[in-house]
Amino acid sequence: MSGVCCAAVPLRGADGAPVAALCVLTDPAHRLERPAEAARQSGRVISVRLRGR
Repeated sequence: MSGVCCAAVPLRGADGAPVAALCVLTDPAHRLERPAEAARQSGRVISVRLRGR
C-alpha cells in the first residue's frame, strides 16, 4: 500500500506451523526497525505460549 511501511512475523501453533501473523505499520517518515524488532520479540513469546511451553 502506498505510504505505509510494514513488517510481519508468523505466530506458530503447537505443531510449529504458522496459525496467525503479527504486523506493525508506520508511515515512511518513521523508522521501522524498532517496531519490527518489538514484533519479532512479541511473536516469539506468543508462539511459545501457543505451543504451551
